[in-house]
Amino acid sequence: MHLAVYLPLLMPLLAAAAAGSLASRLPPVVATWLLVLSAIALALASSAVLGMLALTALVRVPLVESLAGMSRSVISQHDPAAVPVAIPAGALLVAAVTMACRTSWRRTRALIAAGRQARRLPGAGQVVVTDDETADAPTPCPVCRAGSWSPPGCCAL
Repeated sequence: MHLAVYLPLLMPLLAAAAAGSLASRLPPVVATWLLVLSAIALALASSAVLGMLALTALVRVPLVESLAGMSRSVISQHDPAAVPVAIPAGALLVAAVTMACRTSWRRTRALIAAGRQARRLPGAGQVVVTDDETADAPTPCPVCRAGSWSPPGCCAL
């Protein structure tokens, strides 16, 4: 069994341990981009490894073996994973894909609902007050009292 196959499965654990210290030391914009891009890369690498491990169990099924024209002896000789490892990897991959699809579906529905609600609000130039525990109003500029934007030449908001 090749241990290098399992390295991408361990990297997210190391990255999670280092994420807190990196986020506190870097500027927020840089830290956000670094953490998001590294999370995407690590998720893709882990998913690819789980897929490859699951594939080692799938190619041992006689129907798949006959359809693909593969030799069981060749597959067993160069196989990096045993069946007891490949089957849980396939189950983890199915669970991860299912959760990702479910989350994407829910977020898409929430965005569509927010868009519908925003279309029902009054037009531009009117103040809209929504019932919410948190305040979303911009803090005014101390010089010109501008909200989320600043007139040219006033301040550096």
